Amino acid sequence: MFMKKRQTSKRLPLLLSLTAMLSGSVWPSIMAEPAAVYAQDSDAIPDCEIILDPGSAGAMQGRQFEFYRVLGARFNSDRTSVDYFFEPGSEKALKNAVAKMKSCKPSDLTLQSVLDYLETLRSQAQGTPESSASAFRTFVETLRPELMKNGAVQTRVTVTSTDSKGRYHQTGLPAGWYLVNELQLTSTDPGNQAASLCLVDTLDGTPKVIELKNDLPKLTKKIEEDDHEVGWNDIGDYEAGQNIPFRLEAKVPQISAYSTYFMSFHDVMDEGLDFLPETLRCTLISGSRQIEIPKERYALITDSKTETFEVRFDDIKAFVDEQFPAKQSDGTRPYGQTVRVEFCGRINEKAFKPGKGADPQENTARLEFSNDARNDMSGSHSYTPWDTVVCFTYSLNGLKTDEKNEPLENAQFRLFTDEACTQEILVRKGSDGYIVLHEDELKDDPSARSKAVSIVSQKDGLFRIYGLDQGAYFLQETAAPDGYRRFDKPIELIIEPTFPSDRDSYEKGEKDIPGKILKKLKCTAKITDHYAGLDRLNTASLTTSVNPPIAAMTLINRTRLRLPLTGTNGALLAAGTGSLLVVGGMVLNMKSSRTKKKDRKTDGENR
Repeated sequence: MFMKKRQTSKRLPLLLSLTAMLSGSVWPSIMAEPAAVYAQDSDAIPDCEIILDPGSAGAMQGRQFEFYRVLGARFNSDRTSVDYFFEPGSEKALKNAVAKMKSCKPSDLTLQSVLDYLETLRSQAQGTPESSASAFRTFVETLRPELMKNGAVQTRVTVTSTDSKGRYHQTGLPAGWYLVNELQLTSTDPGNQAASLCLVDTLDGTPKVIELKNDLPKLTKKIEEDDHEVGWNDIGDYEAGQNIPFRLEAKVPQISAYSTYFMSFHDVMDEGLDFLPETLRCTLISGSRQIEIPKERYALITDSKTETFEVRFDDIKAFVDEQFPAKQSDGTRPYGQTVRVEFCGRINEKAFKPGKGADPQENTARLEFSNDARNDMSGSHSYTPWDTVVCFTYSLNGLKTDEKNEPLENAQFRLFTDEACTQEILVRKGSDGYIVLHEDELKDDPSARSKAVSIVSQKDGLFRIYGLDQGAYFLQETAAPDGYRRFDKPIELIIEPTFPSDRDSYEKGEKDIPGKILKKLKCTAKITDHYAGLDRLNTASLTTSVNPPIAAMTLINRTRLRLPLTGTNGALLAAGTGSLLVVGGMVLNMKSSRTKKKDRKTDGENR
């Protein structure tokens, strides 16, 4: 217990420090600086100093703290031991807190029984890691609102100056036991502050250094990349209309001091993404146990003018407590579960800019959460920083001409995923091209199949296909322009993007920096031509851009017999009547054939 036995030495006893913090995952360190020099001819214990070290919990400037002296201390008459006493307002607070922990009546407790209980907590805590659900930590969280409610004496400060190490020094505190409470979070960087709560003794007169830690809930947002087993990360690419899986996760912090705990996920999608509310699923996860959260336990809000949607849990604590009612051996309830919010989005037509392909689409989210156990019913909340992921999709600019670079109209094509051309990818008409109609979209709206059309070259010879994923596609000409022979075998197109090796560090806006995220886009065309009764496979690298991500291809029909070209970079010749040439090197952003005829002619000469 805290009462010290009589000692023959006149030196003050050094009591072990006891600390609990809302933000520490291990027992936080408390260091004693060199002892202060003071006179020993008085019954009073000299004033003391508490030093708050920000550690990893952000800068101290502007943060507010309260120092509650919950137990006073003085020498006994012969100065051989220390005597403890309740401070004004602390007796009722301490008795109420201990009574809640021991499940007894406050009126049954005395100063001595309170001290005995605190000593028991200290004995259990010394030399062992502090878990988020330790009994002492729970006690401190229980004590704080009791002190505030019962008007305990406090010293409230706003940090305006720190030492060279960024630490705050609170001096002139009468000796005793102090509860140090962070009053509120700063508004400048709410995602990098600690909700700090400490209990420390100062009886030996030496300054106590308390390192604050950061254990506020953090939001993690991910997109699932379905290619090459990449899985959940910050970068993905998908076809238009395909379901794109997104995931938000936040851990339930130590919330035993709260009567209710608010948690809300805010999500903002670029205009080229559609949110699919029917795919929303919320889960509470602890180890291998996954519990689906019923829809009546949260609210889905979609009428905001600034956000795509919000998933709001007015009291996630109640649900957690229901699912994990069993207490640990020390009588406390465990927290630290993960709340997961999963949903899908789709790339829509707004992602595609006429003649310029598709802009990468960002999806951004942040978490709103309770930050003050004293006022958890009054909406005292903070926010995490925004976390962003990005989704790419690719476009193909095609140009159909004859050997004189004159555009050819009404060449018709269909797109497939297999060389045998049995698995067709449907497309629908867009503002200046064709947009992929993915099976996911067709499952939700079978009537959309009626929008499927063939890909047709226009008067200027152009045809654009929007909303492609990485991988292989097969473009089959189904009808050639009048007077020309169509080619029998499909052209294989292989799209290969290169992204950073670190796919988990995406920052909002990096999509607009060429080469920052999509470092390279490679597109290879493979065509089988038929000449003198033999098939021959030829390969060419198409011209590409990364911002926006586009590949360009020119298909040339020839009207007379020519031998295969040699020494022509990036060109393939199919000889024979109606032969065709596949070339990588077409201007990526083409206008009408009349305004660009000269450019196409020059381009052809350069090949």
